[in-house]
Amino acid sequence: MEQHQASDIDRELTQMMNDWFASIKRGDSSWFERVMADDWTYVMIDGSLRNKAWYVERVSQPFDGEISAEIHELRARTYGGVAVANGHYTVKGVRGGVDMSSHTRFTAVWRKQGGSWQALAHHATRILE
Repeated sequence: MEQHQASDIDRELTQMMNDWFASIKRGDSSWFERVMADDWTYVMIDGSLRNKAWYVERVSQPFDGEISAEIHELRARTYGGVAVANGHYTVKGVRGGVDMSSHTRFTAVWRKQGGSWQALAHHATRILE
């Protein structure tokens, strides 16, 4: 039973991450306003720490042409209404003349509240090729 529940949560959070990247592609900062907790934190691949306001503003900045993003091997562990998800993603794109492409391992913390997932924190580490 627990294994079945975990795979359902894996699918739900994979869909949330796919929606995340689709919202970035559209420049849809309102999606992030709805989904992120007000105190959401992001440890970026360079080790710097960012907050929700910074990320929402950044999402509204357009990319130079098309971007691509793909989630790989997301797995989640649940603790009551909280899920810790790990996986990796590949991103290819340029913003403001800067290549934003990366292959990144991540840990994301989500909370299920009122039937919807809310992002609490995200940590990213670049995978060296």
